[in-house]
Amino acid sequence: MTSARLSLMAQVKKFAAAALLVSASALVSAQSPTSSIYARLGVQFPTGSEARDSVARSGFFGAVGYNLKNRAFVSPLASPSVEVFFGNVRGDGNEINQFGLQYVERVPFGNATSTGTGAYFGYGLGLQVTNVDIRTTIPGQGGSGGGISILDARRTVIAGELIVGYRFTPQIFAEASLRLSQNVSGVNTNSLNLLVGYRF
Repeated sequence: MTSARLSLMAQVKKFAAAALLVSASALVSAQSPTSSIYARLGVQFPTGSEARDSVARSGFFGAVGYNLKNRAFVSPLASPSVEVFFGNVRGDGNEINQFGLQYVERVPFGNATSTGTGAYFGYGLGLQVTNVDIRTTIPGQGGSGGGISILDARRTVIAGELIVGYRFTPQIFAEASLRLSQNVSGVNTNSLNLLVGYRF
């Protein structure tokens, strides 16, 4: 079994463990009122070929947010929040990190409510600091010994997120999201994410 597949299986196991932990926590505190603080975490899958091939096909993404009491900017039906986030993809001695701050709105579908259960979609926009550390071996040609290409770059970029989610209870939710940001030294750092969340 390849190291990439083993890494993917490890991330899926972490995702499943996180889901079980969130579910167990919810059962313990199901009767307690929810606060404005929430967390979401799970697995991210890089969509750029260089990130997948030179680093890893999966990594970690997590965020801690605070639901705002004021009216949302874009949709009057939305539940607005601000959150700090962190993502990490690591493999073969290479690494891509993202961390930052973003504003998010989640809009319920149909009969769902912004604080109850049901499906919703969302969107986020903010600033992201991205670190890319990739070392690539260059094969020798014509008798030369080859070498190593080193990319060690950091860039602060505007980043966005498109979200589709479902609230199972006022506390437990799950999301799939697409994170989009500017390239860093030609490296595409976008990702697809599968996340579970809990509102405290």
